Amino acid sequence: MKRIKILGLCLMVACAFAAVSVTSSASAAVQGQCVAFKHGNFTESKCATVAEKKGKPSHKGGFEFEPADSCYPTKGGNFTENKCITVAGKTKKGVFTPDHKGGFESTPSPAYTSESTNDELITPGFGAVKCTNEKGSGLVTGGTTSVTSSLFTGCESSGQPCGNVGAGEIQTFSLNGNLTEPSTGVAETVLTPTSGKYLAEFACVGVAFIRTGGHVGGKNTPVNTQGTTTSFAFEKGVEQGLETEFSASEKFEPAETLGPFASEQVGVFTLVGSPAEETKVE
Repeated sequence: MKRIKILGLCLMVACAFAAVSVTSSASAAVQGQCVAFKHGNFTESKCATVAEKKGKPSHKGGFEFEPADSCYPTKGGNFTENKCITVAGKTKKGVFTPDHKGGFESTPSPAYTSESTNDELITPGFGAVKCTNEKGSGLVTGGTTSVTSSLFTGCESSGQPCGNVGAGEIQTFSLNGNLTEPSTGVAETVLTPTSGKYLAEFACVGVAFIRTGGHVGGKNTPVNTQGTTTSFAFEKGVEQGLETEFSASEKFEPAETLGPFASEQVGVFTLVGSPAEETKVE
């Protein structure tokens, strides 16, 4: 029973964010910014009000929603071509000076940090395990993609510390995130390992070596609102696909390895990013 409880802690580590890749279904949700845009679809800088004429979109608004890390056409942009590589400007006496007279501009890739407390991993039939705190960082890399990692502290099971960088400290591997819209109006980021099969590997003192693979999804809120703070919640039964093994040896030899076992993560992460962005759903 003691070993199985420790198994759950690894699954909790796998659920680090954000931040942010995967096996979820639909994909209408997009993350990005509301930008000034001639003949855009929206009338104001939050891209909340559609420009209309007689009840139909007129495409004569002054703003448009553009996915993160994209290149869009606009007057007075910083780039000369549609890949946003060549900066518009002039060279005088060997010195290049941007003139902001290009026809294209890029949307940023917001960086963010995350914090969470008292996260719980529930393994049916084996109870729950907890870490007291989490701090992480990540980067939005596109309209539906992100990359992230997380450090959990105060991690223990049955009074025994678990960790891979220090007692009670568990650092996840790099995790990819894939933004999806599994149902109308709901945004969810699904996390998987950036490389390899596992989201985290660590040991619990005197008990077991543990590794977790698979995927897990967290619900993004708010949606259709631009801002610098968002919430990322792991809920029971929502895109839970974690698989964990534990072993008496760090080599995870088949004869001494148990699992994988399914578990569910429950917890809420607060993400703070810059610049402000929005998760837009239908």
